[in-house]
Amino acid sequence: MVLGGIPKYLEYVTKGMSPAQIVQENCFKQGAPLLKEFKRLFSSLFDHSEKHIAVIKILAGCRKGLTQKQIIKIGKFETGGSFSKILVELENSGFIAFIPNTKKKNREGIYRLIDEY
Repeated sequence: MVLGGIPKYLEYVTKGMSPAQIVQENCFKQGAPLLKEFKRLFSSLFDHSEKHIAVIKILAGCRKGLTQKQIIKIGKFETGGSFSKILVELENSGFIAFIPNTKKKNREGIYRLIDEY
């Protein structure tokens, strides 16, 4: 599941290793074949991917999620349409989810990281 069934990634699996060992060996170890995959993937998906990565890193640091205002403040982003576009792109791509606050009348809520990899 971690490798998404992608044939190229499955080539890196060594028979007899546990899933945790496979992930450690291929994703986190120095020189691992998938070590830079996250950055490569994001740069192919999004223009100005460094901003998308910054949002992901901010959300990864807060398991319960953050409001848009909190993300902007922590990341020192400029407010406006371009930041909202980043959130929409990450949400449409399945990396984050918006959880509305049903107790508020306006569109407030939190953004949470849903793709843990």
